[in-house]
Amino acid sequence: MGSQRLLVWTLVGLNGLYGFNQMIVMPALPTIERDLGTSTTRVTWLLSVFLVVSCVATPLLGRLSDGFGRRRLLLVALWLFLLGSVLAAVAPDIWVLIGARAIQGASGALGPLAIGLLSGLLSQQSLHRSLGAIMSATMIGSGLGAALSGFFVDWIGWRYPFVLSAAVIVACMVVVAAAPADRPGMRSKVDLAGAALLCGGLASLLVAITEGSHLGWVSAPVLALFAVSLVLLAAWAAYERGLEAPLVDVRALARRPVLVSNVAQAFSAFAMTAVIVLVPRLAGTEPSASGVELGYGLDASPSLIGLYLLPISISGIFAGGLASYVGRRYGYKTCLLLGQLLGGASLAALIPWHDAGWQIVLVMLAIGVTIPLVNTAVNAIVVDSVRMTDVGVSTGILVVSRQIGASVGAQLTAAVLSAGIVTGTATPTEGAFELGFALGVGAAAAGAVLVATLLGATGRVSPARA
Repeated sequence: MGSQRLLVWTLVGLNGLYGFNQMIVMPALPTIERDLGTSTTRVTWLLSVFLVVSCVATPLLGRLSDGFGRRRLLLVALWLFLLGSVLAAVAPDIWVLIGARAIQGASGALGPLAIGLLSGLLSQQSLHRSLGAIMSATMIGSGLGAALSGFFVDWIGWRYPFVLSAAVIVACMVVVAAAPADRPGMRSKVDLAGAALLCGGLASLLVAITEGSHLGWVSAPVLALFAVSLVLLAAWAAYERGLEAPLVDVRALARRPVLVSNVAQAFSAFAMTAVIVLVPRLAGTEPSASGVELGYGLDASPSLIGLYLLPISISGIFAGGLASYVGRRYGYKTCLLLGQLLGGASLAALIPWHDAGWQIVLVMLAIGVTIPLVNTAVNAIVVDSVRMTDVGVSTGILVVSRQIGASVGAQLTAAVLSAGIVTGTATPTEGAFELGFALGVGAAAAGAVLVATLLGATGRVSPARA
């Protein structure tokens, strides 16, 4: 029992580390650009390539784990995570660093692989409790990454978070390697054609979303990428339906609980992106920019902005247990709906309420509760709705939904800020910030309506396990 508990907490910590690495480079981008002598366009790919590879690698590793064993594929993901972290720590130029971040992107599969491994070791009740901890850890790691990044940049440098990550990964690999091997499912021929179609479709979609604000949403390259994505994903869905052992069981994904969970996850990620994009920019705005009195902004330093975001992690420590309790006691539909409503209300509060640091701190505390409620609920619903042999890939698709929602939210929010600039400055207007928060409220409201009207009576279904 002690070794099993150690494994659970190790997997929880790994998901926190994934969230940490996802966010830690954001405020360091200008410093990296200067240190490596590169351009803004190239340094932005440190975020984009991590996102694209994460979305492509997660369902692929998830499906392979269902046939070859979750522990084995988890170790593969950890080796890739370690290699990417070491390369990032010693990268001599921007191209090596971009390659390192691409390799690190495989760590996006850590959550689904951890859930898949635990689903074969724990009872359903214990698994749901662990889901809350895993989802909280991912969010806490993201919050700490955003909160501490300013301190790393200001005091010891942008390379040291990668060194820290490598050390933690090695320690976790020892625990995972010593864990009992799970029983692999029936192996089948690897669906390389399906993997290629899915990878091409997702990569085209995410690159189009990422580059749309730079190249123009109606520019020829972006429209071509969207068209290619549509064709490839349609071809992938049709091809998968004709296979006995597909990469992804699209029929399972089309079940109402699974489909609603994925769309709700995307809406929630869209809404929460408003916090990551808007709050640091608003807090760092000078009330007097280029001699123009704006009447808003807190003129906060990178370190102070990090402190404003830190409450997300603080409340997230307790929110995982709350999510598990609400789900078990009242059903995961209630848990998911509560998360959507709380997220929308929190963002709505920021529209009129952003004139002081304490106001932002209170809202960040509420946001820290929202994310584990949503993520725990959608993972529990999906795990309970698919066969045991499909747990890895189905929870991996949830990561893809979350990343797509976050990408769309980030780009649309950035476009809103770019469209509303105070005359004579490069600073967005207060109305642009408020419109960005309103977009997040709308996404959260859409997710809540979807859950309330289309999900089952309780959000819990009978497990369709083989």
